[in-house]
Amino acid sequence: MVLKPVRIFLDTRDLVYLSKVTADPALYVGRERAYAQVKRWMIEGVCTPLFYEPLAYEWLREGHLASAMELAVLYDNSANLLQVEPDPLIFILEALNGCRQVRPDLGIPQFEIVRQFSLQSPCADFLRQHLPAAQEGLTRMVVESPVRVPSTVKSLVKTLHAHIKSNDEPWRVAIDGFEESLRVTREDKASRSDTSRYSSKTILHWLVYQKRVGEILTSLDPEIDPMQVIQEIDLEACPATLLWVNAYDQYVRANPTMREDHDIIDVAFVPALAYADASLIEKRMRAYVHQGESGMRDSVFSDPVEFVQRVGAVVGLKTE
Repeated sequence: MVLKPVRIFLDTRDLVYLSKVTADPALYVGRERAYAQVKRWMIEGVCTPLFYEPLAYEWLREGHLASAMELAVLYDNSANLLQVEPDPLIFILEALNGCRQVRPDLGIPQFEIVRQFSLQSPCADFLRQHLPAAQEGLTRMVVESPVRVPSTVKSLVKTLHAHIKSNDEPWRVAIDGFEESLRVTREDKASRSDTSRYSSKTILHWLVYQKRVGEILTSLDPEIDPMQVIQEIDLEACPATLLWVNAYDQYVRANPTMREDHDIIDVAFVPALAYADASLIEKRMRAYVHQGESGMRDSVFSDPVEFVQRVGAVVGLKTE
């Protein structure tokens, strides 16, 4: 008996393979058998996939809506489906949860990073109230746009596709932020040893979201010193932020001169791994994750057979 579904994250590569097999493992061998097993587990509710909206941009980057819809339906056919708050919310909310522990008197709500798909994000009203209307970029899109409550991943992908075709500004802002993070990462590396971790101040600046968190804190208390609060955050309680910073540091080390639009798409899904029990991603990115966060070696895989064995062990099901 499966007592609790395993939260899984699947990269685009693996979703494509999943779309090409049926949910009958007996028809296949090797890697195909493993993918068929994952598909069956998703349909039966043994595994609950985590949908992370930035990943859908990768499906759509070539403009092929039909192929993106084939991947979206894998989520829609699952017995259960959860959604990880997207970038930049995932980092902002982790920081706010940390600030809540430091200053409980501010009345900051406890935000859930993972929620049921299609439910309105509970942070929307809070951010509209405490972020200035002039805020630009991705955060402005989140707090000023009408709240979308799609019923399926397919409907969300259609919405994203239409948005990309009519206005790519949010994505361009993300790419500009990516370039800024490269610069700050390299400056920080020059001032620390290779083995030391980033300071909380550097992490929040590196993510280019410190200003947003600071403005929220100031909105709650005009007399507050935002950086003093931010520097007291327990970073271990910000798993997506830590994973993103440390894995991205490894990415920068391996790709010191890369600056292409597709770079951010290649790494955009990484924060979501922090909230999965088991993840299946391509080998190169798995290496950056393992190097950045060694504690994830037992939960992040690139081999579907090993992934299935791990999930089977977690839920107490025998796999071949």
